[in-house]
Amino acid sequence: MFAKIVSYIPIVMAIIFAFFGYAIKISEPIQGIGSMCLAVLCLFLMKKKIIKISKDDKLWLIYTLLIFLSLLFSINVYSSISYIIMFMGLVGFKIIIDNFELSIDKVEKIIISIGIIHVIATLLYLLVPNVIQVIASKILSVPSYIYNINLFKHGMIAGIASEHGANAIFISIVLSIAISKSITKPRLSNLLLTVMCIIALLLTGKRGPLIANVIAFLVVFVKYNLKNKKAIRTFLAVCAFLSILTIILLQIPATNVVFERYNEAVENNELLTGREDFYNIQISSIENHFFTGIGIRGVHELIGNNDGHNIYIQVFAELGVLGIITLLIILLTNYINTLKKKNYESIIASLYFQTFFIIYGLSGNPMYLFTTLVIYFIFTSRIFTKGVEES
Repeated sequence: MFAKIVSYIPIVMAIIFAFFGYAIKISEPIQGIGSMCLAVLCLFLMKKKIIKISKDDKLWLIYTLLIFLSLLFSINVYSSISYIIMFMGLVGFKIIIDNFELSIDKVEKIIISIGIIHVIATLLYLLVPNVIQVIASKILSVPSYIYNINLFKHGMIAGIASEHGANAIFISIVLSIAISKSITKPRLSNLLLTVMCIIALLLTGKRGPLIANVIAFLVVFVKYNLKNKKAIRTFLAVCAFLSILTIILLQIPATNVVFERYNEAVENNELLTGREDFYNIQISSIENHFFTGIGIRGVHELIGNNDGHNIYIQVFAELGVLGIITLLIILLTNYINTLKKKNYESIIASLYFQTFFIIYGLSGNPMYLFTTLVIYFIFTSRIFTKGVEES
């Protein structure tokens, strides 16, 4: 009994860091190393003597080695070391939790219990903005709080997060489990949670996460229900419901913002929202440092205190051709192994978030955020994928 309780402590702490690390004001490198150290301590308390390293963990160790070697070519050693500390901590954390016997259902409940705070805060921001703003003022730094307020003035809701992009990611994590539960156990409570997440996601005004979630949903549905006529009818009913919901949301100024921003971007030919400059700078760097790269987080320095908004181009620019090939092998290996699983009920959330991670990586920075990385490692850990090898 003691060992069971102890084994959940690292997961709980890592999830708290993922959703509220910014409020606790602990840097991401410390969060990464802290998660690993806590996992090591629990491993010691559980008196586990043998640690097994899975195939994907070995691949992540190779990728970690490449990141470490990139220090030789880094144009910003401090930023590189900070990222390396965080990433090494998270890889160590994943290796250890892969050796714990944890319940998928309990881990999903932990994620929902903590993450739903952001969903509720986003919805309440629309109804009682003053209340949420007071809460945000207590946990955010002054610049982050001011940015939060300004976003709301422009029709985008960050909830109690520092910015709406982070809020959209928090909501997407909860939505991945809500969709999973709605498919496997279509109860009213699960469907209600899904609707709450969708509305909250729209309120953030972030298109990238929204598109990634739509694609993730289509993937899990097509994969598991293509030959199920009843499921297809249900899917069409859901589409009809979402269409009606969209029409309603279009009439509400607060939720219409995401559609207005998309239309304006199409009309002005600005779908990349200025990111083409980031891409051009990185592509130019790739041409000059094709094999060596400029060191991990080098792009952050190259384009001026910002990440590249495309993890594939950025990793190529920072780690060279070997780095991007290794990353693609890891992401695709995990994804294909998950797709092979026959008992799909246990891995819908994992497949959903992996799809979100891969697609959002085309316009966002999930490889460079503690939140998305630690959740990805949890969803691809043995907790969720142990059935893959069995099948």
